[in-house]
Amino acid sequence: PDPNHPTSPGIEDFITPARRDMSIKINQTVYDILKNGREGGDTHFDLQNSPLAAYLYGMVGEKGLDRCLEHAVCPMDKENAKLLLDSLPRESVAYIATPCAILAESRKDRLSEIIKEYSD
Repeated sequence: PDPNHPTSPGIEDFITPARRDMSIKINQTVYDILKNGREGGDTHFDLQNSPLAAYLYGMVGEKGLDRCLEHAVCPMDKENAKLLLDSLPRESVAYIATPCAILAESRKDRLSEIIKEYSD
């Protein structure tokens, strides 16, 4: 780490690629870029890869991504937030909410409720 740019833990430190269900259709090039990063894209202000995006894309694929985007409105409202979470695999919601509860102390109680609701 650069002493002038200290790093703190981020969600990417907790997320690992999903076990691929080969029946879920993805664009392999897109998945590889999300998982491994783009060639020659090294920057000091951004992640080269996106473990969270790779995980979600691997879990939902192209069709699932389209379903999720139906509810990704701006500004987000409570109804669409719930519909967006419900459009994801339940295990994914709990898996992602768990490190978020660690990282976002002020949201820990609400995230714990989400973890409980989406855990089987």
